[in-house]
Amino acid sequence: MNSAPDPKQIDSLAAANVVIGGSQTNIIDGQRIALPTLDEVAVYLARVRARYGRWADESSEDLFVETRALPMRLAPFSPQPAEQQPRAVELLTAVAHEPRVFILGEPGAGKSAALERLAWVTASNGLQQIAQGQHERVTVPVLARLADYRGEEDLMPLLRRSLNESGPWQLGDSSVRLLLWAKNLQWVLLLDGLNELDQRHRRDGRRAVRAHRADYGDHWVRISCRTADFDAEQEKHAELQLLPQAGMWTVQELTDEIRHWDAEGESDVRDYLRFHLGDARGRRLYEHLHGDERLKSMARIPLMLWMFRTTAEANTGAETNREGDAVLPGNRGELLQSFVRSERVLGRVHQDDRATAARCLEETGWAMQQAGALQIDIDTLYDALDAGRGRREAGLDTLAGHLKASGLLVEETPERYRLLHQLIQEYAAAAHLVRTGTAAAEIPRLARDEWWRECCIAALWLDKALHTPAYLLQIMGDGDVDLRVRVAAATILGEIGDPRFAGQLYAYSYGGARHEVEAIEPQTVAIPGGTATLGGEDPEASDDEKPACTVPLMAFELAVYPVTNAEFDRFIQAKGYDDPSLWTLGGRAWLQGQSTLDPETEQYYRQLYRYLAEDIEGFIADLKATQAPTEAEIDYWRRIPADFSEDEFIAAYAGQILGEQRREPFYWHDSRFNQLTQPVVGVNWYEAMAYAAWLARVTGRRWRLPTEPEWEWAARRNSRRYPWSDDWESRRCNWRGSGFNQPNPAGVYPQGVTPDGLHDLAGNVYEWTVSLYRDYPYDPADGREATDQDGIRILRGGSWYTDRTTVRCAYRCWLVPGGRNIYTGFRLARSSL
Repeated sequence: MNSAPDPKQIDSLAAANVVIGGSQTNIIDGQRIALPTLDEVAVYLARVRARYGRWADESSEDLFVETRALPMRLAPFSPQPAEQQPRAVELLTAVAHEPRVFILGEPGAGKSAALERLAWVTASNGLQQIAQGQHERVTVPVLARLADYRGEEDLMPLLRRSLNESGPWQLGDSSVRLLLWAKNLQWVLLLDGLNELDQRHRRDGRRAVRAHRADYGDHWVRISCRTADFDAEQEKHAELQLLPQAGMWTVQELTDEIRHWDAEGESDVRDYLRFHLGDARGRRLYEHLHGDERLKSMARIPLMLWMFRTTAEANTGAETNREGDAVLPGNRGELLQSFVRSERVLGRVHQDDRATAARCLEETGWAMQQAGALQIDIDTLYDALDAGRGRREAGLDTLAGHLKASGLLVEETPERYRLLHQLIQEYAAAAHLVRTGTAAAEIPRLARDEWWRECCIAALWLDKALHTPAYLLQIMGDGDVDLRVRVAAATILGEIGDPRFAGQLYAYSYGGARHEVEAIEPQTVAIPGGTATLGGEDPEASDDEKPACTVPLMAFELAVYPVTNAEFDRFIQAKGYDDPSLWTLGGRAWLQGQSTLDPETEQYYRQLYRYLAEDIEGFIADLKATQAPTEAEIDYWRRIPADFSEDEFIAAYAGQILGEQRREPFYWHDSRFNQLTQPVVGVNWYEAMAYAAWLARVTGRRWRLPTEPEWEWAARRNSRRYPWSDDWESRRCNWRGSGFNQPNPAGVYPQGVTPDGLHDLAGNVYEWTVSLYRDYPYDPADGREATDQDGIRILRGGSWYTDRTTVRCAYRCWLVPGGRNIYTGFRLARSSL
């Protein structure tokens, strides 16, 4: 019996010759290799189209889940969101002309659905081409789950299994290899779940994808991946790139731009609920979701919205409201639990076997997580079922049948199974940890591996025994624990009461009256006095960091953390915005919308306008050097010199910034920025100064903003380039390359703490200082620390939104005192005496 032909020989001979439907005989290495006919290719396309037809609606260009109501939109991938959201386009438009594409998204965002939609469309196009006699380049999709990759030398076995699953054939590897060279077929490879590669085969899997791209360069490729598992930095290195010059797109959340059910405007969430639940029940669920910022945010993720709807339809929650609707959970772990236990899922199992089926699900998820795989063979499945049934005599086939009937267990082949979604697997493993009482011990160990990230987050939410400050602070303080797990711990800590930000009642006298108010005084670190060196030579230094200069400083104290939303909320509750005695003169005018631009600020913006008018492309290049502007932001800047004269620009800026009347931070109601333990953002210099004055009055201590030299001295102490050392390490702070895309709760970067114990000095949020922006050398006697005049003020520390250059200790940034944005907060200081 002859051995299979050499793959290299097939590749070398096939490229110029193979045509599906041609008359040539494919004999390689003495063997005839059979190829499908064009009619068989058409049968394959028809089966693919039928298999994924549920994702399409003939009358619409949108993607529909369960035949209706969840459109699929993508936007260009950016390391962080911008103040203006990137322009989103429909899925097919986004990828229509790009041969290589990454499709990224959060868990449950619809990445797999996007590829299935593309499979449906591509197969439909191919069938139309064949029907119309256009046989020169028929488009053919092949959708393969990377979870099915088994460590082979190349992708051929993976693609063979996928082709044979839908085709009227049983092709061997040699036939598939030859088929992929066919000149009259345009192959579209849809590789789902880069993050789902079996943990044992991750490196080999990436190598196989790179090799396939190199060998078959004319194949179109779309790869999906969770955003948190996508290494954008790695894709910049040629030797590591999976898809050179690939387009990078992010699945967008569903739209929900309305304030209430009957409002005019766009809302995918409302459309979906109205279609599936009707107007009355849909309205009640929508209003329930909008009553909680966390629920509202989760509902914009397609899988989460589906689970909310399924749970609400079931009416089997542990708790119901007056209308009889299930009370929905407020976090992902509990939502997954409610979904799994609902009537539509495990509720289908007979009550006598329901608890056993739940344990079997948990054991199955645990076994799959431990194996590092998203599939399980039948022997391992039955071992998990056996462990789950305990002392019950239920048959293993019966238990497997229960899980299949619930929809949670999916039979891929008679020998291989998977769970409904990776999130279900992660939830099941988390529920196992909680049920066995091992979560407390296992989370610190497991959470060091990104494979266990979502499982550990779910376990943190589900196991109420872990909701203690001591345990959550332990997780937050472990730098080896995955960042998102640390953030989840901080979020839970904020909800149960973070002892770092505990309120206290203060009684004080002011204006001839006695007052009592709750406030939070920050923890501080004592910073010794000395001679601070500011700026100096550095390969990345800006001109305004030079020349190096020295400033003598007295000892002072600096807050361990930037001011959080929990702290600033006390100022709002105490009506600090309504007490003009707390505000500077410029701040009072800003509060009333009566101020005008001070001469220095006006001059700055006139110079900015002239720069835009004279060299807009140079400005955009500078912007890209430190930020990641979206196309919408770039268009905004380009329109300024085209649409405004210089005087019109100044007037428009003054009206926008100074004409507002504000009684809270700008992003106070935005769920991305308003968690209790996040640093407050959307506050200008006036607000920061007023808060410091309020806290000083309430407590009787001289709280204030730090000066620029104090800030740099605390961060740098003359010898450090970064607050931790001279060496850059991306995991030590929240910057634009960290991938978290918003401010993190205070104190979740233990690796970035200064030797004195100061958190978040690098990244997370820029911090206002009291100092006016002036050139070096720094002279504190020249009026730059005056608080009774307006002018551009110094920001320090970089942010989650900016690049690593900005988080250097010596980096200087500035902003007009009325400026408010998504990346600026503040930290308090006080004199030691």
